[in-house]
Amino acid sequence: MKKDSIIRLLIFASLVSILLIYESWELAFSSYGLERLEANATKTTLEQILSGRFFSSLNKLGENGTLVEVDNLRVLQVMRVIDGDVHVHVTDGNVSIFVTEITPYWQLHGVSPPKVGDFVNITGVVFCDSIHQTEEWHGKSCWEIHPIVKITSTNQEK
Repeated sequence: MKKDSIIRLLIFASLVSILLIYESWELAFSSYGLERLEANATKTTLEQILSGRFFSSLNKLGENGTLVEVDNLRVLQVMRVIDGDVHVHVTDGNVSIFVTEITPYWQLHGVSPPKVGDFVNITGVVFCDSIHQTEEWHGKSCWEIHPIVKITSTNQEK
């Protein structure tokens, strides 16, 4: 009887693990239909995003957030982080640093990281990542564009 209970518990734990892995992958590679909305992005500035003018998405995948486009940003830093996202730190000349991120889904769907020094237009979803709002590397703000759904290189200064 004891052996049967242990086997059932192991089977149950295995099924729960498989379900959790599936859900994690489904979320990591979800676009929430953002590719269809790209043309309707609101043109804005980093200052307007930092003012809290736009609705934050409910999560880092862009669910129910405001899709925005910010033009003529200079890339300061590009780095891959442990969760698979690529951080693209940018400036518009007025805001010293602003964090944007490309999720694994968008990396697999053609959004490639730009090079440091490039000038780019970025389309993506506004997200308030409150865990970072006091951190210097995050501009001492919770606001980000996460996920980025499109990056266009302009390589032209203001």
